[in-house]
Amino acid sequence: EKVKVLNGDKIKFLKKFNVKLNSLDYIVTCLKSGILVCENDMHNDIPGYRELSTYKVNLFHGLALKKIYNSSQFTKKIYGLNFKNLFKKFFSRFCFTREYNLIPTSNKYHQKKYIEAFDNKNVRILGQPRSDYLVNNMSNKFINKIKSKLKVNEFKKIILYMPTFRDREVVDQYQCKLCFDTIFQKYLKKNNYLLISKHHNFYINNKKYKNFVFKRLAKKNFIILTDQYFTQDLLRISDVLITDYSGIFFDFLLIQKPIIFFQYDKRKYISKNRELYFDVNNKNLKLGSSVEHVKGLIKKIDSNTMNNKKKYKIALSKFQKFQDGNSSK
Repeated sequence: EKVKVLNGDKIKFLKKFNVKLNSLDYIVTCLKSGILVCENDMHNDIPGYRELSTYKVNLFHGLALKKIYNSSQFTKKIYGLNFKNLFKKFFSRFCFTREYNLIPTSNKYHQKKYIEAFDNKNVRILGQPRSDYLVNNMSNKFINKIKSKLKVNEFKKIILYMPTFRDREVVDQYQCKLCFDTIFQKYLKKNNYLLISKHHNFYINNKKYKNFVFKRLAKKNFIILTDQYFTQDLLRISDVLITDYSGIFFDFLLIQKPIIFFQYDKRKYISKNRELYFDVNNKNLKLGSSVEHVKGLIKKIDSNTMNNKKKYKIALSKFQKFQDGNSSK
């Protein structure tokens, strides 16, 4: 079967499959395709999709910690069955979450939550294709190749900071709290650690946000990246992951390295942005505990208990049923 990629970004290894958006080839592809695969929303990823006689697959973009779609009071109106969405469906091919034929996930917990969130029973535990890349690229040779490309071989430890977006703020200075904190800057410099920060794609094309961030950062121990590097590559080379409410940590569990939850605005986030499916401090989950202040974060990084792989193996078994690198298959 022929595969085509409808993507506005120029990704080198997909070049032979890529179809230029809004071209004649794009229109023909949308009309002829029998299977359509998206990872966000069908009408956003494939705006010209053909509604009838297509098998629609939503991979979603990972496993969720924050509530999504119909699960959250903040987002359910956006996706609900209302006049606005019916109008959009008629004129611009809006796709309701209940219309997807397949939504793959990695565990029973998320299967249950996604059935509710998507209002769709077609959620199956098949593993996530995104996980295969991490599982199948374990070698030191691969890791060193990425490090050389980024020119980060000189650092003793690489810390990856990946906070999620805030629904209510376009520019949130605390989104970059680590980058601007003088205590953390001194800590990195003293220990020859590198902080790589890759912010959510919600912010990447926002000029106001980019001006705020990049004009204030020019430090040796910091790198801020947008979409020029593959997220899974950054996960693979990192020694520690720091996040807040992002589901990226579910991917990082496959690597079995320390995860720290820096939840400095937890009350505000839950009350004004998004509720959470569960509290990461729950002892049964074996994920550790969250911290609210930079000094506590530094203690976590330095703590020997972070190297307890047994704890992460328990969490991995709960959330990633398939770890053989064959989920795409």
